Amino acid sequence: MSEDKLAAAQKDAKAARARLQGTFEELQARVEPSQLLDDAVSEVKERSTALARSAREVARDRPGVIAAAAGAAALLIAHRPILRLIRRMRGAKETSAADR
Repeated sequence: MSEDKLAAAQKDAKAARARLQGTFEELQARVEPSQLLDDAVSEVKERSTALARSAREVARDRPGVIAAAAGAAALLIAHRPILRLIRRMRGAKETSAADR
């Protein structure tokens, strides 16, 4: 191998080592716990913003569906007090009918 080819090969090897070292340092920085946490927080923020935007568009486009869902959720949350009220009202009607 001529000295020119040897020098060129050594130069290429040095450049490749420098690129490899740069890549290694970049990967090392990416897997650092604080960087992973920052990336995760950023991703959650982006996705929650997109979800909120999508929900807002659905609410604007379909207010009836949103009202029905809210009503169903309210009934689900308050079903026990509602059932108690109905039972009391039935009991009051039965008592008043028996008094007649």
